[in-house]
Amino acid sequence: MKKKIKDWLLLGGFPLEMKFADSLLKKEFQVAQSVYYKDAETEKFRETDIIANKYEKINDTWVFITFVIECKKSTDKPWIVLKNDQISNHIEEILPVYHTKNGDEFLKSLGKKDVYKSDLFFKNSRSIGYSLQIAFEKGKDRSYEAIQSVSKAVEYFSQKVNDRKNTCAFYFPILLVEGKLFEGKIANNEIEIEEVDNSEILIARSFHEHGNSHILIFKSSDLDAVALKLNGLALTFFKKYREILKTQLA
Repeated sequence: MKKKIKDWLLLGGFPLEMKFADSLLKKEFQVAQSVYYKDAETEKFRETDIIANKYEKINDTWVFITFVIECKKSTDKPWIVLKNDQISNHIEEILPVYHTKNGDEFLKSLGKKDVYKSDLFFKNSRSIGYSLQIAFEKGKDRSYEAIQSVSKAVEYFSQKVNDRKNTCAFYFPILLVEGKLFEGKIANNEIEIEEVDNSEILIARSFHEHGNSHILIFKSSDLDAVALKLNGLALTFFKKYREILKTQLA
């Protein structure tokens, strides 16, 4: 029976979720698994895989950097991020960020000041994709489902935390994919394909309350390295922006 249970677990994404949660805990993230959110379209509750955050009390406000992580497996068919640097899905240098309303002034101030520009909030001349696909996929579009799920989760959590006093939170959707990850783009009328360990996409959603979504994508081949990257982004956020936050949250 134990072997049957283990084989069943290995078929899905459960081992990946558990292993990555362990990697995040090693980096002293506050971690939660299998947290439910309400899908605004269907009015049904759905499960998100991992929520990991770092926080600090600034003045009388708790400030959170929160990564909402969806773990997906496709080992037989590769993942591919489609890129085209010439399109205008999101032309602004500052990236769309899900946040509680008391983070509004902070985000506005970032766009006006010549300060450190975190990769969480700014393009910084990076080439960012516009779509994620699973190559050779037929039938149900699992890449679309993954994007929708993690986007709806961060939207739900950011709205709900609005009601909490003395809390300022920023939410970042993450896709952790098991399997090969590629980027594809057109160059000189030829399609170029390159295998990568991480990528990112900007999803444009017309006439939607929050508009676009910026999603970081990591391959699961080195979970400790991914946890280290997210840890660095979170810690540097507090180090570089602490004084601005002190002013905004006074």
